[in-house]
Amino acid sequence: MAKVSLNSLRVTNIPSHIDKATFIEFAKQYSFKSVERGWLSRSVKGSDNPAVSLSPQFDGHVGTITLPSKEHKEAALKNNNAEWRLDDLFDRITILSSPEEPDIDICAIHGLNGNAFDTWAAQSHGKTIMWLRDLLPTTEPFENARVMTFGYSSQLSDRKNLSGIMEWSHNLLLSAMIRLNLYDKPEYRGVQLDRCGLLFLSTPHSGTTEADWNKLLLDIAWVSWGVRTEIVDCLRAFNLTSSESQDQYANMKIKPPCAALYETKKTKVNGFNRLVVARQSASFGNVTASPMDNVDHNTICKFDSKFNGFIEVVIQLRHLRNLLVGGSNSAAPTFDDHGKTSIAFSGIGGIGKTATMIDIAHHELDCRNIFFVQGKDKPSLDRAYLHIARRIGPEYLMKEFQGKDLQEAWRNERPEERIQRFKTWLEDAENETSLFLFDDVDGVQGVDRIGDTVPPEAQTVLYTTRNPVVRDPGFHFHRIRITPMDADTLIKIMEAVRNEELTDSKTFGDLFQRQTLLQIAKTVHGHPLAASIAIKYIVRVVSHNNPATAGQAFIEILNSDNYKEREEFLNFSPENVSVMETFHVSRRRLRDPEGQAWRLMQFNCMLDTSESGTDFFDHACFITSAEFPDHDILSTESVQVRNRLSNQIESVSFGERTHLSKPLMFHPLWLECTRHMMGPEGRLRYARQVLQVSYHSYFSQVNQDGSDEARTRASGFLAHARHCMVVCRNFKIGFEDLDILDAIQEWVQPPTRRRNR
Repeated sequence: MAKVSLNSLRVTNIPSHIDKATFIEFAKQYSFKSVERGWLSRSVKGSDNPAVSLSPQFDGHVGTITLPSKEHKEAALKNNNAEWRLDDLFDRITILSSPEEPDIDICAIHGLNGNAFDTWAAQSHGKTIMWLRDLLPTTEPFENARVMTFGYSSQLSDRKNLSGIMEWSHNLLLSAMIRLNLYDKPEYRGVQLDRCGLLFLSTPHSGTTEADWNKLLLDIAWVSWGVRTEIVDCLRAFNLTSSESQDQYANMKIKPPCAALYETKKTKVNGFNRLVVARQSASFGNVTASPMDNVDHNTICKFDSKFNGFIEVVIQLRHLRNLLVGGSNSAAPTFDDHGKTSIAFSGIGGIGKTATMIDIAHHELDCRNIFFVQGKDKPSLDRAYLHIARRIGPEYLMKEFQGKDLQEAWRNERPEERIQRFKTWLEDAENETSLFLFDDVDGVQGVDRIGDTVPPEAQTVLYTTRNPVVRDPGFHFHRIRITPMDADTLIKIMEAVRNEELTDSKTFGDLFQRQTLLQIAKTVHGHPLAASIAIKYIVRVVSHNNPATAGQAFIEILNSDNYKEREEFLNFSPENVSVMETFHVSRRRLRDPEGQAWRLMQFNCMLDTSESGTDFFDHACFITSAEFPDHDILSTESVQVRNRLSNQIESVSFGERTHLSKPLMFHPLWLECTRHMMGPEGRLRYARQVLQVSYHSYFSQVNQDGSDEARTRASGFLAHARHCMVVCRNFKIGFEDLDILDAIQEWVQPPTRRRNR
């Protein structure tokens, strides 16, 4: 039988009408209580925040629950009285994430002695992080991917299981074809190789010497432990099965795009540290495996954050996705490629781009020279490169001035000559692997293209940029979008800041409670800079009143109508820049910081900008210059103008598109910063226009034809108006301040609701 999960459960037979909130309540009944281990052991504490997933599968839903301990899992299996079925096997297909319109399927298949859930789950600070469920669905560009696992009975010691490698692969393909044939679309009727990509993580395509057991020992193992010799035989180094498989792969007419990664740390096996799968075995055909730093055979598939190995897997998955969806024929990004490679980390200010880039650099320290460059203009760039040249010193003069006084020759070099010699030094074969890190490439003034910020001799460059559509045509270019952090990663950051700020867990009680940190993470919407500043603000400012509940007091401030205290937090700058200063940087990079793009941004901060919302600017209101001060933007004839302005907004990372056909999405903190920068008169100005346009457009739709589409659009304009009034109330603006028609007030907020307030 399949290996069971340590502390996670799969829930099936869930009706399709069950929503995630209901499922979370179901999960809490098994997770929040303490569970007894035994009369000689302490009880295991519960948790009121279990990690869960709920996704459509076949005619209903399938869910997963990660519980605090093995004891909680066993208690749930024993005491479940619901019609929903619980199991810890995760056999066959389990869907972990499935949007309404998935653009790609990702199926993870574990190895021998693995479990379809635990193989991908990391343990960190008492928490279980299953990256396929908890990290990947919120990572660009996989927000619209359907993610699933496939489980099978793979235990080497399971004598009752007669299935082998061929049977397991057949079972997987059969499950996939059955699933795909449910769709009445020609492209889903069967599995097509040219529509599939494969990523292997330390898979021994040529076998492994760890399977080269003595034949007598194998016979003993079969008798005493049930080790299945036919499976071990298939894993031996240069075994017949793998050789035949590689020959068959070489003769395939259609080869699916493939990539492979291998471990770089040794794994403890029977008391000895050994490299289980080396590069040679992980490579096959024309696929050369790439190394993943600081992982062994067990941890190459387990990640507890969006850093380190997770980034390397996402890079490979993104490459395969581009080949399948975008039709790109570019090579997979890797530092081992020949030719120039640049990777741009894009995202809003303070989201963690620089930290991600530096984290990668730390992993490369032992492998290559690393140069960190910053500059705001051409002269400062030259100074940065002169500083690097000085750090290297006269080493690159040795060939030309061999046997002479290098120090004297070095002193006679002019600054521009030193810089040029440094660039020439980069072309030497032993220096080709040098890695350049360029932070905030958008901030360099007077440079036409990002490739001009680094020496043309550089082979590998990492950038950070706020521009999500930036390109570097001079390199093999790859872009990685850094999205808001998941709650668990953000909590780790806040805990680190908290531990630096204080150690008194009794006085600052709620800052040492995970639930409080989780609420703060949600309040700052996954923004790491805001989260770290929040902890310092709570300790240094909010705690003066009551340190024991300072964390909760901060949460209440950010959710209240006390906009002056919210603004104080946004402007709070301890040792680093404030959230508002980070926002200012993006605004200053607009072509005209006071121009049309900024005015469009002020409209957006008053609207319901959720992805499902109605396009406010596709309205039915007659716009006049006398009644609407921003008529040049509001006019329905200004579509091309708004598209151009939206591109400007996106280029400074004020907003981003999840898809080319979708409207811009905005981080809530950026919308809040915009509202504060508008000032009182600005908030009144844009609120009046939003309410007027929404009111007239609503009744235009209602009076149109009574169709479902018209009613849906009408409700969308009402949602814009109500959201606008929520914003107004958060800044203590009432209807009496707006000077608008009474009819608009009655429409937005009916009399019965006003009397109940």
